[in-house]
Amino acid sequence: MTRRYVLWAIGVLLILAGAGLGWRAWVESTTTSLPPVAVPKPEVSDLDAPGEIWVDGSAPGPNDTLEVVARQADAILVVRLGTDVSEHVDLGPSRTTSTQRVGVFATPPPPPPMRHTIYSFGVREAIKGEMRLGERVKVARLGGRQTFEDDFPRPGVGEMFVVFLKWVPELGAYSHLYGPATTFRIVNGSIHPVGRYFKVALGRDAKGFVQELRKMVQQR
Repeated sequence: MTRRYVLWAIGVLLILAGAGLGWRAWVESTTTSLPPVAVPKPEVSDLDAPGEIWVDGSAPGPNDTLEVVARQADAILVVRLGTDVSEHVDLGPSRTTSTQRVGVFATPPPPPPMRHTIYSFGVREAIKGEMRLGERVKVARLGGRQTFEDDFPRPGVGEMFVVFLKWVPELGAYSHLYGPATTFRIVNGSIHPVGRYFKVALGRDAKGFVQELRKMVQQR
């Protein structure tokens, strides 16, 4: 009798194990996994970068919705980076290594100019702004191409983005409004927020996301 119960128990366990494997296989077959967003970057020395620069970027307010930041942007574009060649602009006081003495006190030298690296993107679609398909738009990033910004890696050739931009006259270029918070990478037709702020958009259909932004802009 004991042996019969043991065999019965083993049989039940085998049935449950088989059911568990079947359930896992069904879940895996019906779950859509998002593609990786990593894009190979050339590991070459960057002559535009004077060194590693840590950037403390701004972010939207805690109650700012996507519609709020869309109103704040000067332009909202779908762009693609076609080349790794970039320019740079230095803003701020001229670099100096000397000090000036006033009485017994030494006046410290002014800070060095701040490097901005400027990328040229191709416009794929204009959600807000007067740009057209095929035009080039210059977008500045604070620091050199070795800049370390939290959750904001430099763009790779071929990558596409939805970007919220503001015009910076001193640079003769746009810059990212709120940095990574309003920058969205497009991978295989899906939206991947670069920053942490609008993670709710992760995995959304890119065309639907763009249409929603367009409606927000038109309702102003």
